[in-house]
Amino acid sequence: MDITLIDRASGTKTRVDYRSFVSRNQFTHLIEDPFAIVHLAKYLNRKSRKKGIVDPIVRARIVVSFNARPPQLMINPTVDLSRVDISAASQNWIMPLIEHENAEHQPAASEL
Repeated sequence: MDITLIDRASGTKTRVDYRSFVSRNQFTHLIEDPFAIVHLAKYLNRKSRKKGIVDPIVRARIVVSFNARPPQLMINPTVDLSRVDISAASQNWIMPLIEHENAEHQPAASEL
């Protein structure tokens, strides 16, 4: 899992070391529940604003494997997760599950 904070004004990208404030149990929850990563992104947005970043972008790249399927992206890595409305009917920021029979068309984990 990679989390990136981007200063919208300057374009400066910073990789977030989430291990310093996320427990092992919380980490497990983050990679199992896409809504949990949105809550973390909103927290990081608030924390960054307090540090002077006016309009931060929070993105994450999470590759998971469900039920022995090949690894695939769980969420869209181009979406600003701090602006996601989890109460909205459409959750198009969550990547569709690629079925096992389509696995030969799935890019290798190193390409994700």
